[in-house]
Amino acid sequence: MDNHNGTDEPTLMEIAGIMGGRLHAPSPALGRSRITGVCSDTRRIEEGNLFVAIAGERFDGHDFVPEAVRAGARASLVTDDWHARRPDREAPDAARIVVPEVLPALQAFAGWHRRRFDLPVVAVTGSSGKTTTKNMIAAVLAERYRVFKTPGNLNSQLGVSEALFSLQGDHGAAVLELGMNHAGELDRLSRMTRPSIGVITNVGPAHIEFFESIEDIARAKGEILDHLPEGGSAVLNADDPLVMKQAGRSLARVVTFGRSAGAEVRLARARTELSGSSFTLSDGASFRINLMGEHQVMNAAATVAVGRLAGIDDLDIARGLRSVEPTPMRMEYRKAGAVHLINDAYNANPSSMKTALDALATAGGRKLVVLGDMLELGDLGRAAHREIGKRAAEVAERIITVGELAREIAAAALDGGIPASRVVSCSCNDEAAAAVMAEVEDGDVVLVKGSRGMRMETVVEYLEKSLGQGETE
Repeated sequence: MDNHNGTDEPTLMEIAGIMGGRLHAPSPALGRSRITGVCSDTRRIEEGNLFVAIAGERFDGHDFVPEAVRAGARASLVTDDWHARRPDREAPDAARIVVPEVLPALQAFAGWHRRRFDLPVVAVTGSSGKTTTKNMIAAVLAERYRVFKTPGNLNSQLGVSEALFSLQGDHGAAVLELGMNHAGELDRLSRMTRPSIGVITNVGPAHIEFFESIEDIARAKGEILDHLPEGGSAVLNADDPLVMKQAGRSLARVVTFGRSAGAEVRLARARTELSGSSFTLSDGASFRINLMGEHQVMNAAATVAVGRLAGIDDLDIARGLRSVEPTPMRMEYRKAGAVHLINDAYNANPSSMKTALDALATAGGRKLVVLGDMLELGDLGRAAHREIGKRAAEVAERIITVGELAREIAAAALDGGIPASRVVSCSCNDEAAAAVMAEVEDGDVVLVKGSRGMRMETVVEYLEKSLGQGETE
């Protein structure tokens, strides 16, 4: 949490005030002490940390307060209700900051920490492409700045809040990935992170189980625009009408990217293959990335827009883009023996599933797909899976599905006239992997994709073990 600007870190008493809470400490000296960091996972607690007791779906962090203190936590952030029910004999030597609700209190503190730094902050959201676009932008900005970026895919209310405490005074820029499942979540994250540039990659039916319509998802994504300053910039996908409908919400300058005629960063030509993609803009600037698919080209175009807004020249933007390697389990190209694997197993929704199939269509060789359930689609689930089945039948020579919902993919492919011998519906990943092994030939391209809950990466692991040593290309 050191901000490197000579400003003292806040004491526990001051942190309690920032959070709107009360400090309970066994001694005044402890109240004047300072923390070394913030952590909600007792497995990662370091000496002097503030332990954040988050109540989740499976576990309640309050149950782990004594364990956190034993691991070195100096204080715990807990609720009024828990504190009232728990006597001080539990972890009596440690302090507690007591608040009505833990997450809003943590976000108040994280927002306070963010406001200590005057630096450009880029926030990326969208139904798909967030993590890759974040990584691309961070790589480009790193040509000029020491860049802080949210690690991995930490884009949740808790994940972004905790990650912000790693922001330090010697960072010259920050790139944050902001996710959401419900309306209002991006409003809270944007209020906390105060972005100067906001990027919306696209809008699709991800998490539509929690919304009435895809238009409601677009409005929720647009919450990021409400918090951009008048001197900031909104970088928007010109090819997505749902995104562009939100443009008027922002006081910031709007910069667009895409293939549309009016896009400020306009794609003129693109070529994509398994090992990567190259593209040229309408102004003649050319770039190459180590990622396959038209969707990755679009993510790169958004990155070019951000890089130019940051004053980085095209040569440095190109160098930054070339340094980006595939994110594990996100259209990650791997070789297993003589078979080409595309591991896109991290997650799936209808738009990202279609995008993956579109990318597969550009590859040479015989194509096999292993597609798992797309979760959190609510009433749209059956229709969404059938749409994917139609597209899969156009692209792939063999279709293997996993899960009950994904049976609709198989059914739609069969309805479209694909022979039954080319379609297999499986109940588990092991069965699907065996089905691939029964069909696969040297030179084939195999796409594996499904929602996170399906753990489709186990199919990739099985294929790599069976076909030969996998290697990232």
